[in-house]
Formats: sequence, C-alpha cells, structure tokens
Amino acid sequence: MRPSSHAVAAASSLAGAFVGAAVALQLGVVELPGADRSTAQAPAGAPAAAVDASRADGTRPPRSSELRERRATVEALRLLHRWDARRERAWARGDAASLARLYTGRSVAGRRDVALLERYVARGWTVDGTTPRIVDAAVEERAADRVRLRLSEADPGAGPDLHARVVTLVRSTTGWRVGRVTAG
Repeated sequence: MRPSSHAVAAASSLAGAFVGAAVALQLGVVELPGADRSTAQAPAGAPAAAVDASRADGTRPPRSSELRERRATVEALRLLHRWDARRERAWARGDAASLARLYTGRSVAGRRDVALLERYVARGWTVDGTTPRIVDAAVEERAADRVRLRLSEADPGAGPDLHARVVTLVRSTTGWRVGRVTAG
C-alpha cells in the first residue's frame, strides 16, 4: 500500500528543503543576481574614473562582498545537496539508523524525520520523494563548524505558496549533520 500524495508531501515538508537544494544546484534553479561578469570599458582617451559602472541592461557589476556572499551560498547549498543525497538514500531504503546518523543527537527535526520513516516502514510504505524548488537561498551564519542557511521553497502540488526554512548544518567527526530545521 502506498501513501496518498498528501502523505508523501507531508513527509517531505519536514526537511523538504534538502531535496530542493539538490535540484536547484543541478538544474540551476537558484539564480544568483548579477552573475553576468561583463565589465564596462572606458571610451578611448577617457580617464578610467569616467567609466560608468552600470551595464547595458542598467545593472551594476557585483561588488566583491556580493561575490563572496554568493560563493558562500553556493558552497552551503553544495553541502546541503550532499547531505540530502544521503537522506534520500536512507528514506528509499527505509533505513532509520542511517537517517538518524545524518542529524545531531539533539536535533528535533532528526527525531521527527526518523519517527516518520519508521511509521512509513511499519505500514510497508515507501517514499519516491517530492522535490521542492528552491526559490531563494542565503547564508545567515558561516563558521568552520556550522552553516545556517535560509531557504525559500515551493512545494510541488502544494499550491503557489512559498515556505521558508532555516537549516543549520553542523560539522562533526563523521561529516556534516543537520542540527536544526525551523520555519523561517
């Protein structure tokens, strides 16, 4: 017996941002404004200061701080993508122990995710997965052992509403684990 599409959507809503991040990275759904790296050229004989920093489309090239911020976001999404691939494998196999290892010991989101998987397995259900689309992503905090990422996502089949989540990844001796997932 398979769960209804609503039940599958509910299962993925706990940490649906993880699947969405994977798709966003692979399909290029996350758009990083200002990615055009063209540069303005000074007219012949004009001093360099006379160059207008805007582009033909009226936008200005990104500042180095904006580029650093974008790189940090892409790097954080890559971490999330790798984590999510392991989560998807655990769900597909019905492997609650592997799923639990992806979260820190205190993670409420982890306990809920594992409990939901165990209920699905007990009923003989499997999850093919739903794929929320990441509409926006930003790094809120970045340290050597922690990344907090704010995500806005659209869940397929759940209507046009966006859902915001804040995901905190924590580095452990066994790799990156999710410490917390909250509504954003």
